[in-house]
Amino acid sequence: MIKKHDHKTAKETAKSTYTNRLRNILKSKLSARNMTKAINTYATAVLTYTFGVIRWTATELEDLNRKTRKEFRKYRAHHPQSAVERFHLPRNQGGRGIPNIRTRHQGQITNLRKYFHEKAATSKLHRAIVSADKNLTPLRLADNNYGPAEEVQTAQESKAKWRSKPLHGRYLNTIESEAMDTEGSTTYLRTGNLFIETEGFIAALQDQVVSTKIYRRNILKEQVDNAKCRMCGEKDEYLDHILSGCSVLAPKAYLDRHNRVAGIVHQNLRVEYMGLTETTPYYQYTPQPVYETENALLYWNRPIITDRTIPNNIPDIVLTLKNEKRTYIIDIAVPLPSNIMKTHAEKINKYLPLADEIKKMWKMESVTIVPIVVGATGEIPHKLHAGLKTLKLQNGLYIPIQKSVLLDTCSIVRRVLGDQE
Repeated sequence: MIKKHDHKTAKETAKSTYTNRLRNILKSKLSARNMTKAINTYATAVLTYTFGVIRWTATELEDLNRKTRKEFRKYRAHHPQSAVERFHLPRNQGGRGIPNIRTRHQGQITNLRKYFHEKAATSKLHRAIVSADKNLTPLRLADNNYGPAEEVQTAQESKAKWRSKPLHGRYLNTIESEAMDTEGSTTYLRTGNLFIETEGFIAALQDQVVSTKIYRRNILKEQVDNAKCRMCGEKDEYLDHILSGCSVLAPKAYLDRHNRVAGIVHQNLRVEYMGLTETTPYYQYTPQPVYETENALLYWNRPIITDRTIPNNIPDIVLTLKNEKRTYIIDIAVPLPSNIMKTHAEKINKYLPLADEIKKMWKMESVTIVPIVVGATGEIPHKLHAGLKTLKLQNGLYIPIQKSVLLDTCSIVRRVLGDQE
């Protein structure tokens, strides 16, 4: 007598093992990307092996998805109000890359049915198995018309739903605009060298769901008597205000974020044009006002003396190539994502008078203004790549620039919101 499988016990064992493995991974010190790989290969595999053997309902699979997000929230790796669609999207599409268990289940069922039906054409054993499986297994191999009872959202459908959301969709709509490099803007997800908690907080910032006073009042419908910024007390406390508009944060926090980006560019200019061989980590790099070699002159935040008064005469970096008679005026900015292109144009207009004066005074053949602009939450415009190419710097330099901005932005917001983030 053949004993039937105890599906209920098997499912409980699989769910328990999956949860324990997930928690162990989340407790580890793996980077965000490696943690995602570990979940895919070590935790989710426990469930995948049961698909096609044990009957799972759509409700049970969706409960496992919710439990996964809940475990992430326990480790501050996923904000409870962040986009669910993004959580399960692949990292190369701007998502977090955590497998959707319902989608994984559907894929496994489809693949197993395809395997048995293809083998049945040439194998008597497989043909017998297909004929015998009249609702004996979840595969239902004898039923040629069998398909999933419910359609699971594809990645593109999930992305479209994410894009359509008023708050969550702003980030996706921004990085998919014509002026932005979508792939570059999501590089930090593919490199994945941040801690999972930091990555989760970045996603919350990009989804606009951190607990500013305005968010708590307008979205969470809490009673907020004073919605003014807790730092400056002047403007309403929107996230955009904290990211780039607070007068109290400007002299120190925003300036430090700006200077670290400028330092990355400055040090790499010394490597490219001045033969610097020993570099310093960007967060420890403190440039001198002037560096000079036989062929190059490099200024850092130094006033340019001109024959006539020029209001904007202190660009972040000025590079002069003596032999080529070329000068580059380089200015850095970390604006709100919505202001990236506007800021780029403003930088050029701001330094046009200085460029004309330098060309005449220093007898240059050309003076080029190169804005280096990156969004406060890591958005990368195509013009950033063009600027790095103009300076003959490695295009991959945008990666440490992006990481620097993201880490500093997280630090700024956490400092302001504290435990209410």
